[in-house]
Amino acid sequence: MTILSLKTRPDSVATGQSLDLSKTVLKLYLKGGEVKEITPSEFEEYGIVTDPLHGSALPSLLEFVHVHFKNADSLIDIQSEIQVRKKLGKKYPDKIVISYESGETKDITLSKDEYRYIVEAKGKIKEMTIFAGAEELGKAKYDRDLSQWRFNMKEIAHPGYDAWGYDVYAVVVDVSNDTSEIASFALETKLIKKNYYVGDSLEIGGLEINAVTQNGNNKAFVGWEACKTGGFTSDPDNGYVFTSADIGEKTITIKKSIGGQTVEKDIYGKMYPIQRNRHLQRLNFMQARRSLQQ
Repeated sequence: MTILSLKTRPDSVATGQSLDLSKTVLKLYLKGGEVKEITPSEFEEYGIVTDPLHGSALPSLLEFVHVHFKNADSLIDIQSEIQVRKKLGKKYPDKIVISYESGETKDITLSKDEYRYIVEAKGKIKEMTIFAGAEELGKAKYDRDLSQWRFNMKEIAHPGYDAWGYDVYAVVVDVSNDTSEIASFALETKLIKKNYYVGDSLEIGGLEINAVTQNGNNKAFVGWEACKTGGFTSDPDNGYVFTSADIGEKTITIKKSIGGQTVEKDIYGKMYPIQRNRHLQRLNFMQARRSLQQ
């Protein structure tokens, strides 16, 4: 043998547990002018050895393997580089652990077919943690708008894989069987109109109330009708028509009886005199109507 070259290199990325050189084809230029192509099963016949050997255990993820193709008689040593990777695809976490203030925990076994899970309320939740095997991946954040605990998997690394099975894993706590009294509450007023003119009606239909029950569960009341059903009242009431006596800063007070005492939360707004443009529009309409009648 005088010359040795790689006609077909082994795969540049290894995704299994052991080194696979089966696709390798070497081109031999033998004495006398003969050219021969050989596969790994024929290497030994021509005095060719590899280092590391075909079938050797691969090193850690993302490391490089330098494979040497050698022929001792001719001092030939050809190298090929292979990077070790996991098979690309989606990675799936295995479980979510709910930790309660009482010290108890509850495991939720995760499925590849579902990202949203429902559990029955059983007390105040301290935190939720998601795992892949024994590895802790991250903590959930409680989303009051959606009334669920959510894991944002886009913020969690997934080395060796394209992505997590789902971008978000969510846990909904079913509080339908929690009939305990409300212990505290907060107002979500971002959808509430806060500026009015004399003659306008109070609109709090979009009010949301985020409450905590005496059993420690979060309970959301979305919309004023749901709030009223939950025992909340408003002063003034929804639909109240503002008068000139209301001009200036105005406070709308949401009330709830808790433990025999009335707890109040305020919404602050401003009331203005009758809107000038509206008044002019009314005058123009009246003038046009008189003209038609003449």
